[in-house]
Parts: sequence; C-alpha cells; structure tokens
Amino acid sequence: MARQGLLVVMARKRKNSPAEKAEGKRARLIGQVRRRLDERAAGVAPPGARTAMTDEEGWRLDELREEARYRRERLELYRARMYGGRSGSESRLREYERAAEGASARLRRAENPGILG
Repeated sequence: MARQGLLVVMARKRKNSPAEKAEGKRARLIGQVRRRLDERAAGVAPPGARTAMTDEEGWRLDELREEARYRRERLELYRARMYGGRSGSESRLREYERAAEGASARLRRAENPGILG
C-alpha cells in the first residue's frame, strides 16, 4: 500500500505551466534589478566593472611589453648588422636607440604610474 501512496504523490507533482515559469523568471529579474539599484545607491560597483578595467590595463601592459621587446630586438639586429661589416648609417642606429628607449620608458611609466620619468 505504501507503494501506491508514493505513486500517487509522484503523479500529483507536475511541472510548472509556461505561465508559472514566466512568473518565476519575472520575479528573479525584478529581484536582480532591485539588488543592482540598491548596490548603485550604496556606491558598490557592479561585479564585472572592475574586472573589465583590469583586463583593459593588462592588455595595454602586454602591448607595451611587446613593443619594447620588438624595439630592443630591432636595435640588436641593426647593431649586429653594423658590426658584421655591412654598411649602416649612424643616424638610423640612433633612431633605433631612441625608439627602444622610448618604448621602455612608456612601459616603465605604465607599470609604475606613481613614478615620473
């Protein structure tokens, strides 16, 4: 007899109707909106806001690192070319040196924003 009672309970339990599902979803959305409005009023940043800025800064630092590495390698290749006996101009060498120094300075400023120079 206990089995029949279990089957009856299981048979009575039914899935939510589409209207009940929509009402539940609507209630969840309203709760999320209220929570966000309360956080905004309290001055709390949304969860993804700070991460997005950090990701953007990280991307910029990676870009600056790549540029500095590229400029250093370019300078080293030009120096090797000049030392190898192939003709090269002093003005181009100075240009590569300035570009490498500028890229490394930009990277230093980005990594240490409180330090000038």
